[in-house]
Amino acid sequence: MNQSNHEITLKPQWFAHLPALLGINASPLLPAFDIDQISAIIAKKEMQQAGILEASGKVKAALSKPLQTIAQAKTCCRLKLLCEGDLIESQVFWSDKDSEPAALNRGEDGFVLSAPADSHSLLELIAEYTGIGTFTVIPPLGTMSKADAIVFAGCHDLIRKTLFLTLGGSEQEPRFTVEQLQQHISQSNLGSSSFCWAIQALLPETLTPDQQQIQTALKLFESKGYVKTGGSDYFAEEGLLFLCRRMLLFNSLIKVDAMRVAGGSIEAASFASIQCGLRDIILIEVTDDKIIFNGVSGQQLMLTLQKFLTDPETVKIGATQTGEDVCECGKPFAADAKFCKFCGKPRPAGETEEIPRFCSKCGAGLKPGKTFCTKCGNKAV
Repeated sequence: MNQSNHEITLKPQWFAHLPALLGINASPLLPAFDIDQISAIIAKKEMQQAGILEASGKVKAALSKPLQTIAQAKTCCRLKLLCEGDLIESQVFWSDKDSEPAALNRGEDGFVLSAPADSHSLLELIAEYTGIGTFTVIPPLGTMSKADAIVFAGCHDLIRKTLFLTLGGSEQEPRFTVEQLQQHISQSNLGSSSFCWAIQALLPETLTPDQQQIQTALKLFESKGYVKTGGSDYFAEEGLLFLCRRMLLFNSLIKVDAMRVAGGSIEAASFASIQCGLRDIILIEVTDDKIIFNGVSGQQLMLTLQKFLTDPETVKIGATQTGEDVCECGKPFAADAKFCKFCGKPRPAGETEEIPRFCSKCGAGLKPGKTFCTKCGNKAV
């Protein structure tokens, strides 16, 4: 976000004092941090030294508007990108539909305020950082309950771990027991390369399935051909083995939450994408009671990110799909999608507006009507 007019670093402990300094009421979307609160006097002194406050204690005029946007936000989109151990975190805030957004990007010393928020540069950074651009070969896994999804992810983690050992010369056969599965799911720190950890990160509260839920889920997976039983052990069938082989290496995890204040409460929608190797991307979407897994292309993912980062008010939260929003295959179209992400069929003409396109190679925005990317020369998909 290097095109911003204002960039200044804000320490996390200052956010609690912004509403009082601005003379406004705080939004529930104002960033909150679990840290020791410093006194208002110390905060005021530090903010004066950082060039945020004038000597009189008043917020400098140039920073007042973007700080008000953050403190009074009605809508917010939060993005975290974990790529090979590095974490990029960005939050974009809107005070109303027509307001100029302000962004907070995590830096070494705190959060860098960027105003106006430059979402396009952030999308380019994500595309460059992850190499997103090719089409996936991971098949859709469909919809599962939250408990089933966590159990499935635990099965995947255990089998994937065995496959890693096999690559190292071990002759261990991919199998696990219910006890091993429950122990894995119950771990509080599953690590950044864990599929189960990724799903838990999407849930408002951590969910640990009990023994009965695990057994029920395994029977479901057995009926779907993902696992098979052999005495007290469970073995991976080809469907699960295929996914584990494709997801041996996690390059990046992108987690996005869109939130808005409505009727005094906070509504939220969230999704995550995992990139595996150089080309595979799996999209994980969370609703009130279900988790949906789908293979997606880099282009589809960039369009979804663009919608979340630039216009979260249009992201459907708890909305019922109408007939016009449903593909011939019976699955719902994503907001403003031109193609069904489940079967690939085009959306009927006239139901979508022209939306930004991004280069499948470098992630740069494609100009309307252009056949080739003006940045890298790649032919548009």
